[in-house]
Amino acid sequence: MELYKGNRYWPTTWQTNSMSLSRTNSTCDVAIIGGGISGMLSAYVLARSGLKVTLFEQGRIGNGSTSLNTGLIQYMSDDLLIDLAERFDLKTARHFYRASFEALDLLEEIAVELPQNPQLRRNNSIYLAADASELSRLGEEALAHQAIGLPTRLIDERELADRHHLRATGALMTRRDLELNPYQFTRFMAETAMERYGLVIHEGIQVRESDIDLNRKILVHGEITCQFDRLLLATGYAPLPFVRSHLPQMKLISTFACITQPLAKSRLIPSDCMVWESARPYLYFRSAMDGRLIVGGADEENTRLSAGKAARIGQELLHQVQQRLIEPSGLIPEFTYEAIFSESGDGLPYLGPHPHHPEVFLLHGIGGNGTVYSAIGAKLALQFAQGRLDPAFRYLFPGQTRTLT
Repeated sequence: MELYKGNRYWPTTWQTNSMSLSRTNSTCDVAIIGGGISGMLSAYVLARSGLKVTLFEQGRIGNGSTSLNTGLIQYMSDDLLIDLAERFDLKTARHFYRASFEALDLLEEIAVELPQNPQLRRNNSIYLAADASELSRLGEEALAHQAIGLPTRLIDERELADRHHLRATGALMTRRDLELNPYQFTRFMAETAMERYGLVIHEGIQVRESDIDLNRKILVHGEITCQFDRLLLATGYAPLPFVRSHLPQMKLISTFACITQPLAKSRLIPSDCMVWESARPYLYFRSAMDGRLIVGGADEENTRLSAGKAARIGQELLHQVQQRLIEPSGLIPEFTYEAIFSESGDGLPYLGPHPHHPEVFLLHGIGGNGTVYSAIGAKLALQFAQGRLDPAFRYLFPGQTRTLT
């Protein structure tokens, strides 16, 4: 599957070599298929716990959809807590939001352990209200967050202008979110897990379903044989056939991103917050550590990608940013691309054991908050490998009822 058209930014921030070890036979506790941020988070957490882990990646580590991730890492979902409570129930919605908030701590914890900082820092997010009626809904959302201890509050129009130089009728501020370079984060995790915890990585291996014998718990691909106890699948937007039917609401969407040339340090471009909005399709933007502005949005149900369209939409996104700034600044695009991502119809990821194969764990952190969902998945994967999977997360398990009540 073609994941993007255009020119990416993150791969220019770190020069890498192949991570593959010698193509030898191995025995492991957990075999993982997929070396993006989802698979690597689980590989790191599992290997750090003392388990023997072997990971297979069809291309290069972190070079797929991870390299297209714009690095706004927020506990708040595209679906408001109050909307999830109406769609499912209040208990499920609250549990999901608390789990998302706590997942940020795991990402920060891992980053601190790495030999270099993958441009990770805590930051606040500002969710702009499209109009007065939407601001009223965000007031309800703030109360729902505060009821479960999430650091959220409303911001009025004056504070937005005076403190953040943004133009809107009001906004919701969520505190202690994260921003990072997902490409560096994934590569640094891989290097560290190999050196410290014995993670075995095979790059350039496209595992097919026919390579896997679940009865014998063995994976054979060419000259490589891997005997495993558990199998974790983090194959992103291309699930294996025996998995696909258990992801019934998974749909592909295209999105656009634009990264500007480095800007002169200016108080007029918010650097103390990441910005997104309630309008649909929505716009989002943040400042990178090197002074660039990272902008994205304009999602659409289309999988025919175009570099030319990406350049045009990139300019439009920058124009939209200018409209939301009190005093517009000169923004010059340097990188633009159109990319594929996936979401579920109900707003929840699929994380848990395969309904018919208890030795297989499915990690599909699909949605606009995929990095957070993958961190939740890494925690669950460790529980799964240790035989103590928390039933409180059963609403995320593939094939299960999506509610706690």
